[in-house]
Amino acid sequence: MTLKEMISDVRARVRELAPRELTDDLIRHWLNEGQLDFARKTLCLASRAQRVTTAGNAMYALPSDLLRLREVKYGAEKLFEIPLADAVDTEGVPTGYAKLGQTSILLSPVPSAEGQLEIIYYQTPDKLVNPGDESILPTTCHEAVVLYATIRAYEATPNLTEGQIAVSDRLTAQYNAKVQQQAGQFGQRKARAWQVVR
Repeated sequence: MTLKEMISDVRARVRELAPRELTDDLIRHWLNEGQLDFARKTLCLASRAQRVTTAGNAMYALPSDLLRLREVKYGAEKLFEIPLADAVDTEGVPTGYAKLGQTSILLSPVPSAEGQLEIIYYQTPDKLVNPGDESILPTTCHEAVVLYATIRAYEATPNLTEGQIAVSDRLTAQYNAKVQQQAGQFGQRKARAWQVVR
């Protein structure tokens, strides 16, 4: 679904609320919030980044769209995460890595030659900005994002009736069920779910 279609879908679902302050910008904000919430809870956007290491250089940037790191490989070998205090500055073939916040990793030992570094991670979805932008979440997940924004519209509306509160509770249950369903599906096949090779 495009951003424009998602906004229209949210508006159709909250027609009875009819808040005057429900702008397209606010709905877009909630849709982006929903994409991020859904991606965090389901880990549905698996990705990988590759780069060549250089001799003597231990520090490498993580992808800017990193949500959560899954695995780091040097050549065919999986590297183990180590505390920063255990990283060594001698040169050799890296066997471990230490995280430097969310932006970089430090290889240990320091690579003594060129090698292939592969970072396997879960990705943050791109923000929806323009009406024609499409969510990079799998198509089956788009309705969940619309549900999230609809729930936020209900939460932002003062003085809900009992009937409206019941609708909001039902939508929340539907959203949570979609999260659980997708988390189960992606958890079973996450090893093959790569989207991007950089």
